[in-house]
Amino acid sequence: MLPFVPGFDEARTVVGGYRARLAPGSHLALTHLTPARGATTLARQEEVNKVYNRNVAEQVASRSPEEIAEFFTGMELVPPGLVPVPGWRPDEPGYVPDEEDEARKVGLAGIARKP
Repeated sequence: MLPFVPGFDEARTVVGGYRARLAPGSHLALTHLTPARGATTLARQEEVNKVYNRNVAEQVASRSPEEIAEFFTGMELVPPGLVPVPGWRPDEPGYVPDEEDEARKVGLAGIARKP
């Protein structure tokens, strides 16, 4: 739901409040849109954003990898860390998305444990 929280400061406050209430040993898992790289992917992301923004009351926000990493402040990232979404649970064993993989360019996923 974080892409639907408009401002980064607001999103950071929401996640920070959630993190603060987690019991030690709990995990926080999230995925988030990140700005696309490459002309084809950027055009696709802009089209997806237009569809969302036309059909949903809230605007869609993408955030940089550094901003997304801030949501895990004070927690220990679980390997493989904050990575492109296909890197967390690949469909095929041993799958590693290459630089041309479209899914690699539009979203990041991470899981972290509260000490």
